[in-house]
Amino acid sequence: MYCTQTDIEQRRISTATLIQLTDDADTGAVDAGVVAGAITEAAGMVDGFLRGRYPLPLNPVPEIITTIALDVSVYYLYARKPEFDPPEAVSDRYKSAVALLQRIQDGKMPLYETSAPPATGPSVVSYSGPERLFSRKTLRGF
Repeated sequence: MYCTQTDIEQRRISTATLIQLTDDADTGAVDAGVVAGAITEAAGMVDGFLRGRYPLPLNPVPEIITTIALDVSVYYLYARKPEFDPPEAVSDRYKSAVALLQRIQDGKMPLYETSAPPATGPSVVSYSGPERLFSRKTLRGF
């Protein structure tokens, strides 16, 4: 999973809205199973775009993937309740998430830094050892 219910509540929508979107049984609480289902669907979408380009599951998870998963999860939560039209901001964030996934899939936006780390020492190898036993001087005449 690339995001959690806590991420959704802290970074995208209020707990009250999440209750409205998930509480099909009128318990007055967030249905964690519904939220987990949306998160799983979002992760499946992300993996579908990244399959073949990156080894899955992503480890470590780049922050951009968490952001994408959040936006897709929230959109899916709204999509399951046709009586709640998603706010324009939610729809826009979903479209942006899909566009980002397409850029990543096409290789136009790498997830990880591709440059090699800088060398951390001299590139010259030095060697020290005992004095030579055989030299031109000691081998003269043989």
